[in-house]
Amino acid sequence: MTHLRVLLLRSIVPCLLGTAATATLVSAVARGAEPAFVRVSPRDPRYFEMTDGRPFVPVGLNMVHPGGNPTNGLAVMDDWLGRLSANGGNFIRIWLSSAFWEPETAPGRFDEARGRRLGELFDIAGRHGVRVKVTLEHFREVDPANPGKTWALKADYHVSRGGPAASMKDFFDGEAGRAVFLKRLDWLAERFRDRPEVFGWELWNEINAAGGGAEAHERWTRDMLVELRRRFPRHLVMQS
Repeated sequence: MTHLRVLLLRSIVPCLLGTAATATLVSAVARGAEPAFVRVSPRDPRYFEMTDGRPFVPVGLNMVHPGGNPTNGLAVMDDWLGRLSANGGNFIRIWLSSAFWEPETAPGRFDEARGRRLGELFDIAGRHGVRVKVTLEHFREVDPANPGKTWALKADYHVSRGGPAASMKDFFDGEAGRAVFLKRLDWLAERFRDRPEVFGWELWNEINAAGGGAEAHERWTRDMLVELRRRFPRHLVMQS
């Protein structure tokens, strides 16, 4: 895992605690100004800053999804983000691959209504001065005959169900598995590449816990960070 650790350290900057200016997006919209994006500071890469040079210190939590009844999920998020902002927070992390947010209905096929739901979350975040880190995937196994943790199984991706991969290693290294993931990135980029509410895009939640092996993880991460950067040049890209 040594090479993977080095890769990850070079790809992201740790989040630091501190006081945050949570009204950045709100004030920019009110002034009709070009909203700023979060970036790694070119003056000191240990820190984040806005593209207009102001410092950005992320203060927040791993919110994942609103849970409960999906019909009121966005109202729940609005309430949570309002309270977070009122207490000095300016950052959340969600899992796009959780049931409430997941836009993919089958490998490479997407639901526009779910896309609008994600867009509405970004609207809510902007009103509260909160940036959103979007974690793209979390599954650890594709083989329904070897499910492990059921919440981390993506059986629709298995070849026995018409999916692109016979195993996790096949997903990470195989052409079909990579093609399906790139379709996911393309679909998201077409809709959200210019959203300033996005802090950044994270490839995976704890990829070291997924099957396939460390070498496959490292190869895939190295290649997909490049693909992410190509599609989202104004956003941070990272791996977990």
